[in-house]
Amino acid sequence: MFWSKSRVYGFFAIGDTDPPTNVIDYIDVNLTTGNATDRGDLTAARYASAGVSGYVYGFIGGGTNRTSSLNVIDYIDVNLTTGNATDRGDLTVARMGAGGVSGSVYGFFGGGVGSSVSNVIDYIDVNLTTGNATDRGDLTAAKPYWAGV
Repeated sequence: MFWSKSRVYGFFAIGDTDPPTNVIDYIDVNLTTGNATDRGDLTAARYASAGVSGYVYGFIGGGTNRTSSLNVIDYIDVNLTTGNATDRGDLTVARMGAGGVSGSVYGFFGGGVGSSVSNVIDYIDVNLTTGNATDRGDLTAAKPYWAGV
């Protein structure tokens, strides 16, 4: 799940289902009642991904399809309520269970599990829709299943 800085919509994706899902749902974050609505699909079904967002775009990175860890980064326009995600590029390390945090310029994906437990911190510019992630450095320890705030 990632929250959009548009302050209008929040998006949910990547539930732990069998088989993995590609569904993106959204809600109006200014309302206290109402069900989620289907917004579109990710480029690939997966779960255990991390989400980061800026004011215009939201990104889902990594995950697993139950066979292998993935490095794909998808994006959506967080001001729209319809449309499928588009492939933006790749993380530097394929992994699931990374944590995601973001500011107004950069989004960070840290930790997770790929071929081994990862300590890698990747970043992307959340204002761009193309380009691979860049390795920023390392967490203090390699850990799976981080949560970002």
